Order: sequence, then C-alpha cells, then structure tokens
Amino acid sequence: MLRDGAMSAGYLGDPVLAGGTLLRGIEGLLRIHAARGLDERAAASANDQPSSAPTTVSGIECSPPGA
Repeated sequence: MLRDGAMSAGYLGDPVLAGGTLLRGIEGLLRIHAARGLDERAAASANDQPSSAPTTVSGIECSPPGA
C-alpha cells in the first residue's frame, strides 16, 4: 500500500517528495516492528508467554514535511 500510494503521489505531484514520504513510512514500520519484537521477547522471557499488549512508538511522522 505504501508503494502504491507513492507511485500515485509521484505521478500526481512531486516525485521526490513522494519518495521521501515512502521512505519515512517504511522506516516507521520497521521501528514499530522492531519495538514490538523487543517487547514480546522481554515479556516472553519474564512470563514464558508472548504479550498481546499494544506497543507505543513515538516520533513517527505520517505526513510530508511542511504539511
């Protein structure tokens, strides 16, 4: 979905801005995935079961700069 959105945004607007937004989105997903993995491993080692509690990750911007 991120790639499709970037492709559409690149055709309709500034392709450089669309590429930067795509990269920030991918980096944000990777940070969330990494944070959840660390939390689940810590909970599993403490309780011997994976945690289902949501993980909050701060500092992720979802809109283009200056928007």
